[in-house]
Amino acid sequence: MTDANLIEIFCILDEFCKYFIPELKKHTLDTCGKRRRNRPCRMSDSEVMTILVLFHTMRHRDLKSFYLGYVCNHMRRGFPNRLSYNRFVKR
Repeated sequence: MTDANLIEIFCILDEFCKYFIPELKKHTLDTCGKRRRNRPCRMSDSEVMTILVLFHTMRHRDLKSFYLGYVCNHMRRGFPNRLSYNRFVKR
């Protein structure tokens, strides 16, 4: 996977998220009585989706070994604000 391919995938998913996230928020039910923080995450939705697309195209066996072994070690420049694996899975 070259840097140009990574950037192309990210840009496509970022354009998708610009339209999808506001629509999702319009149709999401509000949880009564549950307080939430609105602090933004360090990793954008586009970055998370890009990693998931890469996982499926590179045909790794499991997400944990792909994320910890490949993304965290070899793709530091592409994803400078990586989350821990547990936080990534929760997102």
